[in-house]
Amino acid sequence: MFVVKGEEWEMQRRMLKPCFSNESLKPMVELMVKSAAQEMLNWEEMAAQAGGRVKHDVQLLISALIKRDKSWGISLQPLATLLSGSQVLLPTKQATAIAQLNGRTEKLIMELVKDRMDAVQKVERESYGDDILGRMLTATDRFDGSFHKFSLDAVIDNCKKFFFAGTDSGANLTTFPLLILANYPEWQDKDPCEMNDISRLKIARMISQEIARIFAVSPSIARLAVKDCELGDLLIPKGLVIEIATLAMHRDPELWGKDVAEFRPERFANGASAACTHHQAFLPFGAGPRSCIAEKISWLEVKVVLCMILRRFRILPSPKYKHHPHFAIVNKPKYGLPLILELLSQSRSDSIMAEI
Repeated sequence: MFVVKGEEWEMQRRMLKPCFSNESLKPMVELMVKSAAQEMLNWEEMAAQAGGRVKHDVQLLISALIKRDKSWGISLQPLATLLSGSQVLLPTKQATAIAQLNGRTEKLIMELVKDRMDAVQKVERESYGDDILGRMLTATDRFDGSFHKFSLDAVIDNCKKFFFAGTDSGANLTTFPLLILANYPEWQDKDPCEMNDISRLKIARMISQEIARIFAVSPSIARLAVKDCELGDLLIPKGLVIEIATLAMHRDPELWGKDVAEFRPERFANGASAACTHHQAFLPFGAGPRSCIAEKISWLEVKVVLCMILRRFRILPSPKYKHHPHFAIVNKPKYGLPLILELLSQSRSDSIMAEI
């Protein structure tokens, strides 16, 4: 769906859109919480062994935490192993290495798909499941009246895009908040889980939106003009590629005010549209028909993970951190994100499951 065009894209988007509705995402919250809780045990044990305070590269910890998330339908750990191998293969014979890596990835995903399909055929399970993978497999049995059909090839291709791109964007949206919160401890003292409804965790939402403004997931968005059009006094001819500089737009004082360079989550207290002077000045996941279809699940994942972390740890800055954000598919710290994790009291940690 990320690269197809025309009717094929319309069909895939139409089939997948219900997978990311509010109702469809509700069953995934429990999976997210359970996955995050399992990784949190590792964090707590690591901190306890260090006397309650540990210095660590949080970027690596967040990456491991996000890869535990099973709401997509499969564990990302085996796929992550393939990606780590690419760092060795790519510098030497890049084209061959990419082809080999892609083949191994598709084979692994196909094995997981086949296991689930076989289980349904053998009546070992009633359906393909309510996760993203299960819903895509369900779509292969449907026909929407168009010439195109949601095929297994589309399932595999979308699996790769959702799992890998989703992991990067989710890790990005969770990593940078910890950096900022370490330097603004007053926001750690505010309870991010002050509301029981996970979709309305206001403080966690405000923090994540402000971070997405300052550290844009992607520096720009490219769009191809499919016909001649006018944008104000500017004539845009058919075939011209337009690049929207989201990073620059997110830091434009005319759109955000004189405090644009400051970390002020409260600007999003009444939502993104009220935070700026134009309703489309905030584009962390794009806009329009081809905006990121997984935007809702990304925001949901960030809020869950932030709540789980801030209920268990105080985040402190580390003198070893070198500030150098760079874009490698998505925005991330070039030299990692060393921070200090200080274990909080057990009473605060235990209440997270009940509140979510």
